[in-house]
Amino acid sequence: MHEGHRKRILERLKDGAAGMQDHELLEILLFNVIPRCNTNPLAHSLLSAFGSLSGVLNASYSQLCGVEGVGSSTAAYLKAVSETFERVRLAENRPRRFENASSFARYLLGRLAGIVEERIFLFCVGEDGAVASERQYTAFRRDSSYLDSDEVTRFLLSQRPKGLVVAHNHPGAPCHPSNEDNKFTAQLQMICSAVGVEFYDHIVIGDDGYFSYFAEGQLQEIKNEYNIDHIIGGIGKS
Repeated sequence: MHEGHRKRILERLKDGAAGMQDHELLEILLFNVIPRCNTNPLAHSLLSAFGSLSGVLNASYSQLCGVEGVGSSTAAYLKAVSETFERVRLAENRPRRFENASSFARYLLGRLAGIVEERIFLFCVGEDGAVASERQYTAFRRDSSYLDSDEVTRFLLSQRPKGLVVAHNHPGAPCHPSNEDNKFTAQLQMICSAVGVEFYDHIVIGDDGYFSYFAEGQLQEIKNEYNIDHIIGGIGKS
């Protein structure tokens, strides 16, 4: 009986999902993680617990596990679906071009709002100024931004962008960069200089707004000092 119901509900997708109800879409999602049971009751239970399809997908792992019939695999699957949808949404809303620090920072303020751990973002910018790709990392230190230089180098060599924009957040703290952030920015500049990529900006997002190394004039100072040609050219000089 379950197989017949599943076949009928999947057939309806051929004409588009716009006319389907939330519990039916949730049922279909649950088919993948609960292959041999009727998922209709669980779909209704989840919607009842969290009020809407959005509420279900925004619920935490522990909250999902608190619903009767939801095991660890189902909760993990729903969180994976939620994260996938969120990344697609963010990619669609990402600025198409890096035009200036303020517009990109406004995008980052919305994207990083509410994130409690420090994250580092690398945005590759093409010849036309378009943001072509990005990579996200979780910082390894609580008090400063940190990313292994080999990771950055491998990423840039694989993407071969015209330029790079880097961003990281200060959860629960002001946006003003620390000494470690300054060292990190200098390290990034050295890497970009070594692989022939233009370092456009390092933006720090905090509870009080944002800090742009480019807009504040500090990036140019760092570029003047931490440039591979300048350093190599200075070797052997008294």
